[in-house]
Amino acid sequence: MYKSILIVLILTAFQANAQKIRTLVNEGNEAYEKEEYENSLNKYQDALLEDALNEQATFNKGDALYKLKKYEDAVKEFEKLAGSKDIKLAAKSAYNIGNCYYQTDKLQESINSYVKSLDLDPTDKEAKHNLELTRAKLKEQSKKQKQNPDQQNKQDKKDQQQSGDDKKDQNGEENQQQDDQSQQNNQDEQENQDQQNQQDEQESENKDDTNEENQDTKDQQEEKQEENSDQTQQQQPLSEDDLKKMNPDDARKILDALREEEQKSQENKPPIKVRGQRGGKDW
Repeated sequence: MYKSILIVLILTAFQANAQKIRTLVNEGNEAYEKEEYENSLNKYQDALLEDALNEQATFNKGDALYKLKKYEDAVKEFEKLAGSKDIKLAAKSAYNIGNCYYQTDKLQESINSYVKSLDLDPTDKEAKHNLELTRAKLKEQSKKQKQNPDQQNKQDKKDQQQSGDDKKDQNGEENQQQDDQSQQNNQDEQENQDQQNQQDEQESENKDDTNEENQDTKDQQEEKQEENSDQTQQQQPLSEDDLKKMNPDDARKILDALREEEQKSQENKPPIKVRGQRGGKDW
């Protein structure tokens, strides 16, 4: 009897857990239909926390990731169902893996997945359509790649020519910059030379002025010396021998001139003042 009760409790708990998982999956499906993919993803993840091996929650989680364009994560979820006993579910998972590879432009991997899906379910018309579409696209890409080498070579030559022209232009700009720098240096040297010449001219002018001033000063000194010499010569009295050599008329003229000069000299002198005497003693 105890075993029966235990079995009933286990079945009840299992049913309750299964019901919770179904509820979470259904809530996720409702959010998915409303295009609330993040919300639906959360519901599927909550369901997988209750049962990590739940294939329906795993498949739906992969669908939500695909809608969120998280293609690599979606492939990981669908690959978990590759060995499912539910052949239809495994075929749909392979089909969705092919879609993920197609979105990431991995066309050969996409073709392989569609082929695997059709192996599991040959009646899947959508898988056939996608397989033909992907094969045609891959063929077109291969054809373009075969035609592209000539175009690629032309493009490479064009790029090399453009690179050479750019390098030539760059060298031309560098040469122009060097010429401009050389011209600027020449201008600077010319300006410095002009400034030096101006300084030399100014120094020469100052030197000439100084020489002229010195010459003027020298001339003035010589004139003064001549005047002093004349005055000295004029002030020197004639000796008796000189007077004897002269005739009487010249001697008389000289004497008259001396008397006149002596008289004028006396008239120009200021009068002499006589100091008064003080009484007492100086202590």
